[in-house]
Amino acid sequence: MSKLHVIKLEKGQDVKEGLKQYMMDKDWKGAVIVTAAGSLRGVTLSNPISDTPPSVLLPITVDVPCEIMSFTGELIRKDDTPKSLSHFVQDDPCNYIVHIHASISHGSGVVNGGGLRAATVHRALNIYVLELEE
Repeated sequence: MSKLHVIKLEKGQDVKEGLKQYMMDKDWKGAVIVTAAGSLRGVTLSNPISDTPPSVLLPITVDVPCEIMSFTGELIRKDDTPKSLSHFVQDDPCNYIVHIHASISHGSGVVNGGGLRAATVHRALNIYVLELEE
């Protein structure tokens, strides 16, 4: 049975870089991001606005403190990345890509959601992941 891991990120940390850093010394097949609890700022989300590949994405940036409403995704080895996610593969030392869908609330309860492109931890963030077994 898979073990639940808690990745704890601190104020000011980049969310995707924090996840990549955590995965750098792992030799996992991959991981499923189950959820997260905490607050973010400088959040950029994107949603597709076309049906034809490659998808045209419309980004929205929210640069005020936000609470996480939902947070799910996957950490995939670059070698196992499906073609549909190949645009995530970048030149960096981490052997994993980070693919997250999130919704956040801010202000008087405004909610935004989509594919997470960037975010910084506002106060603290706990991300709960399950390691994929071979």
